[in-house]
Amino acid sequence: MENHGTVRPMTSGQFKDLASAVVQAIPSSLPSEDAQWWIGHKAELARNLEFLRNPASGQFPIFKTITLGVYQSVSAYREALEKAGFRIGAWASDVLNGIQVSQSQVQLDLVVLSVAELRFSKAVRYDAICAKAKDFGFELCPPEMGLALRLAYPDQPYGEWLRIAMNPIVYPVYPGSVPQLFVVGHGNDGRILLKDFGNTGTLWPLGCRFVFVRPHKQ
Repeated sequence: MENHGTVRPMTSGQFKDLASAVVQAIPSSLPSEDAQWWIGHKAELARNLEFLRNPASGQFPIFKTITLGVYQSVSAYREALEKAGFRIGAWASDVLNGIQVSQSQVQLDLVVLSVAELRFSKAVRYDAICAKAKDFGFELCPPEMGLALRLAYPDQPYGEWLRIAMNPIVYPVYPGSVPQLFVVGHGNDGRILLKDFGNTGTLWPLGCRFVFVRPHKQ
């Protein structure tokens, strides 16, 4: 499922194998009355299998709910981060000069997805990752999310690095104006906000994790 053009339907052989896999996944301990209920409610069964086509239907839980617009300028965010003991990498600090922040408060639900969880089987480009996430029903984060999530995640475990899936910022301080992403991480320098490359030439391994917005259900 790494093609983002025309979606091809599964073959008859794939349908047979998938149906067999689903049947094998049904627990043999399922009570008789429950089994009969599902037999009589095929539409409900189909809705519960929707995650096979659209993982955003419930497979991935909400990671955090973040409120944007609490701080209405980059300088206010900088001050809040400093007071809370968080660091901002030098290059990330430069990229911050190119973003805008919300002037009104809005809550966004976030999910964290690895490249593998997006059903890729090998390292892929950033644009492919974003396209697949959109196919699943997720959305890109506003750049402000890097600042807001850093503030809202004081208990981030050591060794975790979350890349903010966003429209990359092209900031001319770098040679060639390479597009940049924000990274919320915890390493030897403590809990920090960094930047990473958002250009299409970089291939992201299966274990890399990205933060997306999960739209609110209408």
